[in-house]
Amino acid sequence: MARQIITADAIHQAAAGGSTEIRLEADAIVTDAARELAESKSVRLVRPGGDADTGRGSGAAPASSEGPGDRQQVRQAVIAALGGEVPAGLDAAISRAIGN
Repeated sequence: MARQIITADAIHQAAAGGSTEIRLEADAIVTDAARELAESKSVRLVRPGGDADTGRGSGAAPASSEGPGDRQQVRQAVIAALGGEVPAGLDAAISRAIGN
């Protein structure tokens, strides 16, 4: 099953649609840029059990590297989930998924 990935674009879309909350899956990846934008736009990121997602992931890229940071975080998470294996076409799939 694919992991939920929350980027700044998802926050922009939620805020533009009037949402004040995004429900996250337990293993969702939230980029630092998305987390900061959610805070500034008053969009709560809620993990199962109702806990707000406020922590920073380990090894996360700084939010100032919006596009490349999102890409790198997603790439690292996929590789880690696959036990270190880098599948063919990974970068192209990430580009399609996050749009940068």
